[in-house]
Amino acid sequence: MMFSVSTKKNRPLSNVSIGLGEYQHTLEEVLTWLLGAEDRLAAMPPIAESTDEVKDQFHDLEELMLELTSKQGGIGDVLGEGSRLLREGVMEEEEEEEVRVQMKLLNTRWEELRVKAMDRQSKLHEKLWHCNRIS
Repeated sequence: MMFSVSTKKNRPLSNVSIGLGEYQHTLEEVLTWLLGAEDRLAAMPPIAESTDEVKDQFHDLEELMLELTSKQGGIGDVLGEGSRLLREGVMEEEEEEEVRVQMKLLNTRWEELRVKAMDRQSKLHEKLWHCNRIS
């Protein structure tokens, strides 16, 4: 979504446009990646019964968990940039509200993805522990 950018508080239009434009572009990239990660997690099959299958599922999830760890800083950067734009007061009220909503959405989706991934990891650990006790 593109915003109409003004020169609120005597800021040059180019600096406002660049800051907001870069934020929007980066946000779109992060949300696209986040959607893909959510889809990958949702597409993972139910936890298997055999030890070997559970180990494979654990390794598949481990790859996603490593990717989440590597992307965490980027998520923080986008949220930080949104906060900076809000602090500087360079946007119109509608733009500020849109940035607030976007930041809340990003933070909520990121946290939900992390919790779901950690929950699956915990269940896989439990299943492996249970399978090893039986064997």
